[in-house]
Amino acid sequence: MIDWKKYRESIGYTQARVSKDAKAWHSLALGYRAAAELLDEFRDRIPSDTRPFAFNAALSIELILKAILAQKCIGIPSRGDGHDLLVLSDKASVMLSDNQRRTLDLLTATIIWSGRYPAPNTKTKWDEYQDITFESHVVRTTIGNVSRVMANRDTFPDWNNYSKIWDVCVAEFRRCS
Repeated sequence: MIDWKKYRESIGYTQARVSKDAKAWHSLALGYRAAAELLDEFRDRIPSDTRPFAFNAALSIELILKAILAQKCIGIPSRGDGHDLLVLSDKASVMLSDNQRRTLDLLTATIIWSGRYPAPNTKTKWDEYQDITFESHVVRTTIGNVSRVMANRDTFPDWNNYSKIWDVCVAEFRRCS
């Protein structure tokens, strides 16, 4: 009987090696980016919900940041901060504007829970998301007794803001190749 683990180890196909392969991370990032692009292009087919686009966009950013970390031989977090796009971008030394960092904050929440579930798993996380994360992407105006609520066009994770972040990350990936 073949010991597949020993076989994989003999040819160097191990978790430790593949998890540090910048090209593998980059390839996955490109796939999720393509999915985000398709979801944005056909957004009229998704009834009033931007989360499928945001989830794929967020994953593509997470993966390109991990590709940069792998390329720079910087340890890639696997737990805790492994999905925190702000932590990953800081570790990768990707220079982003304050608005782009705010966009990453919302995309991090999308990866962790809002892209997959209707609510986080605790009341505390729900309140934190509603009162801090989500509110930082809302513009409220009141004129007289009329109030209006809109997404902040500078920070909300739409295709335009996502693409700018993606471009900065790709430039950093290419710079360190």
